[in-house]
Amino acid sequence: SGVLEEMFFRRVVMDTLAGNGVPLLLQIVLSAALFAVVHGVWVLFAKSWRIATPVLCSTFALGVLLSLVYVASDRVIIPAILTHVALNLVIEPGLLHHATLRATRPAAS
Repeated sequence: SGVLEEMFFRRVVMDTLAGNGVPLLLQIVLSAALFAVVHGVWVLFAKSWRIATPVLCSTFALGVLLSLVYVASDRVIIPAILTHVALNLVIEPGLLHHATLRATRPAAS
């Protein structure tokens, strides 16, 4: 997912915005906001609205950081992809484990 997400959120979204004269700071903010909204799916997987704010805030921050990696590499996508993939290898097993436990846990009566 890191490859496809970086190709879309950085290469397509940021470069399209840049091509339309949108300032760099706004490119970063809009790309990160879209990244956060799409990752809101974790709220649905976890079936818990109380995690909505932490999920949106943390994925927005990650989107900003990945955008900065993209910009710092002179808009070469490979460093952002490698960063994203490395983070996914560390973070996603725990997220999937937590979501699975929540989904299989009997409902409280």
